[in-house]
Amino acid sequence: MFLFIASLIFLVGYIAVSFYFGISTALICIGYVISSIFDVHSTVGVVGISHFECEMNPLARWCMKRFGVVTGLISLKAIGACGIVTLLFFGGDFSTYAPTVFYFGNIFITCVAILNYTNWFLVLLYKDVE
Repeated sequence: MFLFIASLIFLVGYIAVSFYFGISTALICIGYVISSIFDVHSTVGVVGISHFECEMNPLARWCMKRFGVVTGLISLKAIGACGIVTLLFFGGDFSTYAPTVFYFGNIFITCVAILNYTNWFLVLLYKDVE
């Protein structure tokens, strides 16, 4: 439970820190958190039906088995956000590219969520056939 709460607090801090880079970057970061929520929701749906067989990311699979599905995924998202924020603050000139990094991160996470919802639908469809 502590890991879950700490991860949520960090994601809120992630959005707050993003205002340092401007309002457009902050809006992109809010979009990242929203995309991450859809990603976690869709992954929970697929994993709940398939028992970890559909999860392609070995690190996410390990986190879900170790900490539970929701807590593992949210902590993994918080660790990823922590890495991005660390690169932005300590990466020197990297901070000028912050909006681009966040933007493409959003696109990637949104594509993953769409793929997860597609897999969820297919697992449900084929499970009913059997």
